[in-house]
Amino acid sequence: MGARNDEVESLLFKVAFVIYVMSVFFNALHKSAFSFLPMNMIINVMRITAALIAYFIYFRKCSISLKFFVAIIFMVALPLIFRSLYSSAIFVVWGLVLAAKDRKLDEWVDMCIVYLIIALSVAFLFSSLGIIPNDVKLRTVPFFGTWRSYYWGFHYYSTPAYYGMSLGILILYKNRDRCSYALLLKLLGLAAFVFVMTFTRLQFIVNCLVLFLYLVVYKLKILTLEGKIWKYYSIVAYPLMTLIVVGYSFVAIFMMTDNFEELNEISGSRMAMNVQAFMNYDLNMWGNQIEIKTRDMGKDESYFYIDSGYVSAILTYGLVFYSFLMCCYGILMYRAWKLKCKFVYIVFLVFSVANLMNNFLMNLVTFPFLLLLTCDFEAIAPKREILKMKLLELIKGNRYRLIKS
Repeated sequence: MGARNDEVESLLFKVAFVIYVMSVFFNALHKSAFSFLPMNMIINVMRITAALIAYFIYFRKCSISLKFFVAIIFMVALPLIFRSLYSSAIFVVWGLVLAAKDRKLDEWVDMCIVYLIIALSVAFLFSSLGIIPNDVKLRTVPFFGTWRSYYWGFHYYSTPAYYGMSLGILILYKNRDRCSYALLLKLLGLAAFVFVMTFTRLQFIVNCLVLFLYLVVYKLKILTLEGKIWKYYSIVAYPLMTLIVVGYSFVAIFMMTDNFEELNEISGSRMAMNVQAFMNYDLNMWGNQIEIKTRDMGKDESYFYIDSGYVSAILTYGLVFYSFLMCCYGILMYRAWKLKCKFVYIVFLVFSVANLMNNFLMNLVTFPFLLLLTCDFEAIAPKREILKMKLLELIKGNRYRLIKS
């Protein structure tokens, strides 16, 4: 009977995943692809359906406890409290995080790899056939002059770049214990190909950093990541990056620095958007409903989009949820250090910086490692470290019983 229940639960989890990624895919496609349909409503219904399945998986094996009521807060209170356009996204993301309790992260990663390949292939095929518009963004590239960045049928030209980035990282994750130099070169080639097609610098930098740190830590063993500095940094990494980007934004507001224009140009005008965001919206407990303007703007409208994950989280969701999210990332990165999950630590390290420029904080497709909040973390850790940890827990438990007696 237990095996039967596990099979049903696994099937439901896969169904929730498929519905979720379909909502992600439809939301990422060019908005004219289904102009005859109410796509915003359809996407929200899909998110809520995936979330309800996810919460059903969680509650069917959850007793009445503190964890039960915490889940109720995520299920009911948060979507009602947050006055943002992303309420249904929060609903489904945290539902899936809870549904992943005690499951294997690799199950989700395998499904993500399949989704990313299918999504890129379908969008490229449909845009090549003219079924979906394949817009072009003209960029000025040093030494090359005008460069054409193709959207591949997506609404943003950066989407295929970040999908390609995530695909490379997840393939490396799956091969982290046995990755050959040949595969590393192929993944570097994939990163370079995506960069040439899209000229998205952040994607290329993130890919190269992950590959470089993997080479230094795993292959050459120059860096061990075992020192206490890495332990302490794991706890403060994400809040520290927030402090940097928010602090610099306020410095720019009140006393325009000499290098602001230079930094803004390097960041692709992201710093100016951060400054504008803090000038337009209040920093409060429960967040704001952010009005995004990217394409198809009216006559008197101007471009506005918050690229930074930290600025977006703190303004969109408010201080309460932001603080909770930073605690989650601190716990995850610390556990990765403690259990010597070096590749996961590398990814958290790189993405702590990447979120300065883009938002990967709550996207289970481009950054599925958030699921480790409830997934079986020990399943991806070296067996030696698990045995050592359990032995220490046993020794501490025996000491406690001796002292008590």
